[in-house]
Amino acid sequence: MGIRNTILLKDDVCAGIGKLAVYHGKESSGSHVAVVHADTVELMVLDKRGNVQQQHVLDINALIVDKPDDIQVLWCDGQELTLIIAHTNHLLQVIFDCSTKTWKADTDKALDQQGWITSLASINGYIYTGSNEGLWEIGSQDMPSQTKLGKFPTTIICVSTGYLVAGDEQGGIVLFQGEPGCWSHAQRIQEKSPNCCTSMLILEARGEHVLIAAFNTGFIRAYLLPTMECLSEVAAHIRWITQILPVRGGFVSAAEDGFLHLWILGKSNDPNWDMRYMNSFEMKDCMITGAAPFTDRGVLVTAYDRPQLFWLTLVGRAEEDESIEAL
Repeated sequence: MGIRNTILLKDDVCAGIGKLAVYHGKESSGSHVAVVHADTVELMVLDKRGNVQQQHVLDINALIVDKPDDIQVLWCDGQELTLIIAHTNHLLQVIFDCSTKTWKADTDKALDQQGWITSLASINGYIYTGSNEGLWEIGSQDMPSQTKLGKFPTTIICVSTGYLVAGDEQGGIVLFQGEPGCWSHAQRIQEKSPNCCTSMLILEARGEHVLIAAFNTGFIRAYLLPTMECLSEVAAHIRWITQILPVRGGFVSAAEDGFLHLWILGKSNDPNWDMRYMNSFEMKDCMITGAAPFTDRGVLVTAYDRPQLFWLTLVGRAEEDESIEAL
């Protein structure tokens, strides 16, 4: 791995304190990136070479009454160029107008929820929010329409075709099966110690669905779905893992210790499911706050109080097993 480019951010006050989200549009339209700052969200359009085509800072203070805190961002799956912004207990949609090339917040569809929103996920236009009051599903067409799926305090959510997985404050992982609008609770597993799950990813490997779960202790565990059998675990980092993200043939873990590690989940001809370490990159004197895939062989990274967006390329990438895909 190595830094290919650094992109200067407009808002350099408490820059990059939260996670980022990347929407991969058509090649001609570029990639849309949302970076979280203290009380703003910086929106930009990047071409495939990482050049900034547009850049705009959205002031969250101008959209809500109370001071924003712990901002979360997510590009809504199934709704083109629709960004979901969560802050405290508020939920907003920000839509990119392709004709005027501007972003606009749709305040008519603003939604207030119970509790403090800590996580977001989306599939087929449906939005899932986790808070200290529970797990919610929000309808694809009418944002104010919402259904409570669980009463447990939710820290992280992951959704794919057929599976919805949530982590709770007690270190448990809750699995639902079904589809948007029709989920049924399958089971809950409890870790031996109350480790908080901080990031999740569902991969398809060897015809099976595998949940990759990262924890605040720096451990990563692989679980077979839907049985939730623990296939393997690895002590990957020495600090809180902020993000698990897919790359071709494997996944990358990014943590507050400043390291990004590249992994693959065994080989197609290997009966074991061991997570195999492939490569690393250290961002010295940086606390990584967010990471997201960018182009076929790259990752965008934000670091706490750094006014740059870092574009890292993968060297020694996990392409040994092309059968591993992110869902």
